[in-house]
Amino acid sequence: MGSSAWNVHVDRDSAKQTLAREIPAGLHIVAFSMGGYLALEHTLANPQQVRSPVIVAASARGLTTQEKVRRQRMLEQLSKRPYAGISTAQLSAYLGPTSAEDSQATETIIEMDRTFGGKVLQAQIRATMERPDLVSSLGAIGCPVLIVGSMRDNMVRAEDLQEMNAYIPDCRLRLFEGPGHMIPLESPQQLAMAISSFYEVLQLS
Repeated sequence: MGSSAWNVHVDRDSAKQTLAREIPAGLHIVAFSMGGYLALEHTLANPQQVRSPVIVAASARGLTTQEKVRRQRMLEQLSKRPYAGISTAQLSAYLGPTSAEDSQATETIIEMDRTFGGKVLQAQIRATMERPDLVSSLGAIGCPVLIVGSMRDNMVRAEDLQEMNAYIPDCRLRLFEGPGHMIPLESPQQLAMAISSFYEVLQLS
């Protein structure tokens, strides 16, 4: 479940309804970025459905006023002129320093951006603009949780993940040093090992 999965016609409420309808009871969820926020929201609303969420590069915090203003300006710009594609600055913001020099990583993001285009980007920004702050509610999560993030993520602060870890009763936190926000793309093996170790502990408990 990831932020790139948004459809032009999907908003957050529709996504919540789809998750509640489609996810069977007793499921392990692995979710990235905005998908991670939705997974936490789903876990809180449906505590009997989820056995263990793995949250990758996602904060439970709502958007700050400053971030909302920035996104609103972006929407206004997108509505006035044709979308020219992801900029070099945006690419750098997504990736860690080492990954920014990796042509395969940058080309993959550019191709993803080209595939979805400006309309999907606008829909995603609108759909994710208003989201409640979940942090104070995280103590109600009764299942084991793995949170994975990076110290170099420019989108999700490590401090937010540490705060989430402190609120969730049964939580494991893994903070990587190298990647930026695009952990599944930048450090797939490291992420796979972290998830595998988490599931191994669950089986032994």
